[in-house]
Amino acid sequence: MEVSSNILTHNKLKVSHIFKSHFSDNTYPNVVAAYTSHTEKEILKSCLHGREKFHFDGCPFIWKKFAKNGYLTAYAEDATAISTFNYLKKGFKKPPTNYYGLTLATGFEKYISRHALINTKLCYGPRLAFSVLLRYMKQITDLCRKHDSRYYLSVWATSMSHDYAHYPTLGDDHLANYLRYKTHLKKRFKKLKMKNKPKTESLLFLY
Repeated sequence: MEVSSNILTHNKLKVSHIFKSHFSDNTYPNVVAAYTSHTEKEILKSCLHGREKFHFDGCPFIWKKFAKNGYLTAYAEDATAISTFNYLKKGFKKPPTNYYGLTLATGFEKYISRHALINTKLCYGPRLAFSVLLRYMKQITDLCRKHDSRYYLSVWATSMSHDYAHYPTLGDDHLANYLRYKTHLKKRFKKLKMKNKPKTESLLFLY
Protein backbone atom coordinates (compact mmCIF):
# COMPACT_ATOMS: atom_id res chain seq x y z
CA MET A 1 0.00 0.00 0.00
CA GLU A 2 2.51 2.53 -1.27
CA VAL A 3 0.34 5.65 -1.24
CA SER A 4 -0.83 5.10 2.33
CA SER A 5 2.68 4.26 3.48
CA ASN A 6 4.02 7.49 2.04
CA ILE A 7 1.35 9.54 3.83
CA LEU A 8 2.14 7.86 7.14
CA THR A 9 5.83 8.54 6.72
CA HIS A 10 5.48 12.13 5.51
CA ASN A 11 3.03 13.20 8.21
CA LYS A 12 4.60 11.17 11.00
CA LEU A 13 1.32 9.51 11.90
CA LYS A 14 1.56 6.86 14.58
CA VAL A 15 1.80 3.24 13.45
CA SER A 16 1.89 0.44 15.97
CA HIS A 17 3.03 -3.05 15.05
CA ILE A 18 0.99 -4.45 17.90
CA PHE A 19 0.92 -7.97 16.53
CA LYS A 20 4.62 -8.19 15.62
CA SER A 21 4.92 -10.56 18.57
CA HIS A 22 1.89 -12.80 18.58
CA PHE A 23 0.49 -15.59 20.73
CA SER A 24 -0.84 -17.76 17.93
CA ASP A 25 -1.26 -17.99 14.16
CA ASN A 26 -5.01 -17.44 14.44
CA THR A 27 -6.82 -14.15 14.86
CA TYR A 28 -8.77 -14.66 18.06
CA PRO A 29 -5.93 -15.33 20.57
CA ASN A 30 -4.05 -12.25 19.40
CA VAL A 31 -7.02 -9.90 19.24
CA VAL A 32 -8.44 -10.91 22.60
CA ALA A 33 -5.02 -10.31 24.17
CA ALA A 34 -4.78 -6.85 22.59
CA TYR A 35 -8.28 -5.84 23.72
CA THR A 36 -8.24 -7.36 27.22
CA SER A 37 -4.56 -7.83 28.18
CA HIS A 38 -5.44 -11.45 28.96
CA THR A 39 -4.47 -14.63 27.15
CA GLU A 40 -7.03 -16.90 25.52
CA LYS A 41 -6.77 -19.35 28.43
CA GLU A 42 -7.18 -16.59 31.01
CA ILE A 43 -10.30 -15.26 29.28
CA LEU A 44 -11.75 -18.75 29.03
CA LYS A 45 -11.32 -19.23 32.77
CA SER A 46 -12.13 -15.75 34.07
CA CYS A 47 -15.19 -14.61 32.11
CA LEU A 48 -16.29 -17.44 29.79
CA HIS A 49 -16.76 -19.80 32.74
CA GLY A 50 -14.68 -22.50 31.11
CA ARG A 51 -16.98 -22.77 28.10
CA GLU A 52 -15.82 -21.93 24.59
CA LYS A 53 -19.32 -20.99 23.43
CA PHE A 54 -20.24 -18.41 26.03
CA HIS A 55 -21.05 -14.72 25.56
CA PHE A 56 -18.23 -12.21 25.95
CA ASP A 57 -20.26 -9.52 27.72
CA GLY A 58 -18.52 -10.03 31.05
CA CYS A 59 -14.97 -9.85 29.73
CA PRO A 60 -12.64 -6.90 30.54
CA PHE A 61 -12.42 -5.22 27.14
CA ILE A 62 -10.48 -1.98 26.92
CA TRP A 63 -13.48 -0.03 25.61
CA LYS A 64 -15.19 -0.57 28.97
CA LYS A 65 -12.47 1.48 30.65
CA PHE A 66 -12.95 4.27 28.15
CA ALA A 67 -16.74 4.15 28.68
CA LYS A 68 -16.30 4.50 32.45
CA ASN A 69 -14.31 7.66 31.80
CA GLY A 70 -17.02 9.28 29.72
CA TYR A 71 -15.95 8.24 26.23
CA LEU A 72 -18.34 7.20 23.48
CA THR A 73 -17.18 3.81 22.21
CA ALA A 74 -17.33 2.08 18.85
CA TYR A 75 -16.19 -1.26 17.46
CA ALA A 76 -16.56 -2.63 13.94
CA GLU A 77 -15.46 -5.42 11.63
CA ASP A 78 -16.07 -6.01 7.94
CA ALA A 79 -16.12 -9.81 7.58
CA THR A 80 -19.01 -11.16 9.62
CA ALA A 81 -18.59 -14.82 8.66
CA ILE A 82 -15.21 -14.92 10.39
CA SER A 83 -15.66 -12.07 12.86
CA THR A 84 -13.38 -12.31 15.87
CA PHE A 85 -15.94 -12.92 18.60
CA ASN A 86 -18.61 -14.72 16.55
CA TYR A 87 -16.71 -17.29 14.48
CA LEU A 88 -17.35 -20.61 16.31
CA LYS A 89 -18.26 -18.48 19.33
CA LYS A 90 -21.33 -16.82 20.85
CA GLY A 91 -20.39 -13.18 20.44
CA PHE A 92 -22.19 -10.62 22.62
CA LYS A 93 -25.71 -10.69 24.05
CA LYS A 94 -25.87 -6.90 23.88
CA PRO A 95 -23.89 -4.47 21.70
CA PRO A 96 -20.53 -4.15 23.48
CA THR A 97 -20.06 -0.50 22.51
CA ASN A 98 -22.24 2.55 21.84
CA TYR A 99 -21.78 2.03 18.11
CA TYR A 100 -21.40 -1.59 16.99
CA GLY A 101 -20.60 -1.82 13.30
CA LEU A 102 -20.86 -5.61 13.03
CA THR A 103 -24.66 -5.36 13.00
CA LEU A 104 -24.49 -3.03 10.01
CA ALA A 105 -21.98 -5.25 8.20
CA THR A 106 -24.19 -8.30 8.74
CA GLY A 107 -27.06 -6.59 6.92
CA PHE A 108 -24.79 -5.47 4.09
CA GLU A 109 -23.39 -8.97 3.61
CA LYS A 110 -26.83 -10.55 3.65
CA TYR A 111 -28.51 -8.24 1.16
CA ILE A 112 -26.01 -6.37 -1.04
CA SER A 113 -22.65 -8.16 -0.87
CA ARG A 114 -20.76 -9.00 -4.06
CA HIS A 115 -17.54 -10.74 -5.11
CA ALA A 116 -17.39 -13.51 -2.51
CA LEU A 117 -13.86 -14.69 -1.81
CA ILE A 118 -12.99 -17.80 0.20
CA ASN A 119 -14.00 -16.45 3.61
CA THR A 120 -15.03 -12.85 3.02
CA LYS A 121 -17.15 -10.61 0.81
CA LEU A 122 -15.06 -8.04 -1.02
CA CYS A 123 -17.82 -5.55 -1.83
CA TYR A 124 -21.04 -4.11 -0.46
CA GLY A 125 -22.94 -3.16 -3.59
CA PRO A 126 -20.56 -1.12 -5.78
CA ARG A 127 -18.19 -0.27 -2.91
CA LEU A 128 -15.32 -2.10 -1.30
CA ALA A 129 -16.34 -3.35 2.14
CA PHE A 130 -13.10 -1.84 3.40
CA SER A 131 -14.03 1.61 2.08
CA VAL A 132 -17.43 1.38 3.80
CA LEU A 133 -15.63 0.57 7.04
CA LEU A 134 -13.40 3.62 6.67
CA ARG A 135 -16.43 5.78 5.96
CA TYR A 136 -18.04 4.42 9.13
CA MET A 137 -14.94 5.50 11.09
CA LYS A 138 -15.05 8.97 9.57
CA GLN A 139 -18.76 9.42 10.29
CA ILE A 140 -18.31 8.50 13.95
CA THR A 141 -15.35 10.85 14.22
CA ASP A 142 -17.33 13.70 12.64
CA LEU A 143 -20.31 13.01 14.91
CA CYS A 144 -18.18 13.08 18.06
CA ARG A 145 -16.37 16.24 16.95
CA LYS A 146 -19.71 17.92 16.24
CA HIS A 147 -20.89 17.23 19.78
CA ASP A 148 -17.46 17.79 21.34
CA SER A 149 -17.45 14.23 22.66
CA ARG A 150 -14.49 12.11 23.62
CA TYR A 151 -14.49 8.78 21.84
CA TYR A 152 -12.76 5.43 21.48
CA LEU A 153 -13.04 3.78 18.06
CA SER A 154 -11.57 0.43 17.09
CA VAL A 155 -11.91 -1.35 13.74
CA TRP A 156 -10.71 -4.78 12.65
CA ALA A 157 -10.47 -4.99 8.84
CA THR A 158 -10.10 -8.36 7.12
CA SER A 159 -12.29 -8.34 4.00
CA MET A 160 -9.45 -7.54 1.59
CA SER A 161 -6.44 -9.13 3.19
CA HIS A 162 -7.59 -12.37 4.79
CA ASP A 163 -7.75 -14.57 1.70
CA TYR A 164 -5.30 -12.98 -0.76
CA ALA A 165 -2.09 -11.21 0.24
CA HIS A 166 -2.08 -8.85 -2.78
CA TYR A 167 -5.69 -7.63 -2.44
CA PRO A 168 -4.96 -4.83 0.07
CA THR A 169 -3.61 -2.78 -2.84
CA LEU A 170 -7.26 -2.38 -3.92
CA GLY A 171 -7.88 -0.31 -0.81
CA ASP A 172 -4.73 1.80 -0.93
CA ASP A 173 -6.40 4.96 -2.25
CA HIS A 174 -9.31 4.59 0.18
CA LEU A 175 -6.98 4.25 3.15
CA ALA A 176 -4.86 7.13 1.86
CA ASN A 177 -7.91 9.40 1.77
CA TYR A 178 -8.78 8.45 5.33
CA LEU A 179 -5.22 9.15 6.46
CA ARG A 180 -5.34 12.55 4.74
CA TYR A 181 -8.54 13.26 6.70
CA LYS A 182 -6.84 12.29 9.98
CA THR A 183 -3.81 14.40 9.07
CA HIS A 184 -6.09 17.39 8.41
CA LEU A 185 -7.65 16.99 11.86
CA LYS A 186 -4.25 16.74 13.48
CA LYS A 187 -3.02 19.92 11.80
CA ARG A 188 -6.26 21.76 12.57
CA PHE A 189 -6.04 20.97 16.27
CA LYS A 190 -2.42 22.04 16.33
CA LYS A 191 -3.14 25.30 14.51
CA LEU A 192 -6.04 26.26 16.74
CA LYS A 193 -4.20 25.14 19.88
CA MET A 194 -7.45 23.98 21.37
CA LYS A 195 -7.17 23.65 25.13
CA ASN A 196 -10.27 21.51 25.44
CA LYS A 197 -10.08 19.50 22.23
CA PRO A 198 -11.80 16.10 22.46
CA LYS A 199 -9.47 13.32 23.52
CA THR A 200 -9.72 10.48 21.05
CA GLU A 201 -8.40 7.00 20.40
CA SER A 202 -8.87 5.61 16.88
CA LEU A 203 -7.46 2.20 16.08
CA LEU A 204 -7.51 0.51 12.68
CA PHE A 205 -6.18 -3.03 12.48
CA LEU A 206 -5.47 -4.56 9.06
CA TYR A 207 -5.13 -8.33 8.98
